[in-house]
Amino acid sequence: MAEHSLELRWTFIAWLLSCVWGTYPVLARFLQADRGLPAFQLLGAAQGMVGLVALAPRFARGEIRLSQMRSKTVLIYSIAILLRSCTSMLATRLAPAVYFQLISQLTPFFVLGLERVFGSVAIPVYFIPCLILCVIGSTMMVVGDVGHGSIGTSEILGMLSSFASTAFLSIYMVLGSRTRSDANVNEYTLLMGQVFLT
Repeated sequence: MAEHSLELRWTFIAWLLSCVWGTYPVLARFLQADRGLPAFQLLGAAQGMVGLVALAPRFARGEIRLSQMRSKTVLIYSIAILLRSCTSMLATRLAPAVYFQLISQLTPFFVLGLERVFGSVAIPVYFIPCLILCVIGSTMMVVGDVGHGSIGTSEILGMLSSFASTAFLSIYMVLGSRTRSDANVNEYTLLMGQVFLT
C-alpha cells in the first residue's frame, strides 16, 4: 500500500512537471522573438538560477564534491544536457513553439528505442500503434501549415533543431536512470555538471 502511494505521488509530480515544461517553449519563443533577448543569455541566466538556488546550499553542506565531477558518466550527461539546451533554444527561436512541442512529444519513443538498444527493456503492447498515431497527428498539423505557405527555411531549421533536442533529451533521460547504480554519482552531481558545462 505504501509503495503504491509513493508511486502515485511520483506519477503526479511527473505530470505536474510535464505541465510546467509545456510552458517553456512558449516562454522561450516569446522572450527571443518578441522581446529580442539572446538565446544564450537566457540559457546562462536559467543555469545561474539553478546553481544559486539548488546547488549552492548543497555544496556548502558538503553534499557535492568536485572529485565526483571526474566521472565519465557525469561528463557525457552534461554534454548531452548542453547540446539539448542549445538546440532547444535554437528551435524555439526559429520555429513556432507548437512545432517544438509536437516533436518533443516523441521523446518517450526515443527513450524506449535507446533503452531497447542498450538494455533489455520490453516494448509495451500498444507502442507501435501509439507511435503511428502521434506521427500522423503531428504530420497533419505541420502539413496544414505547409499548405498555407507558413513554413519556410527558418521553420524547417527549427524543426530539425527540435529533433536534435529531443534526441539529446532522450540520452539525458537514459543516462540519468543508469546513474542510480553508481554510488559516486547523485542527482546533485549531475546537476552541477550540467550547470558548470552550460
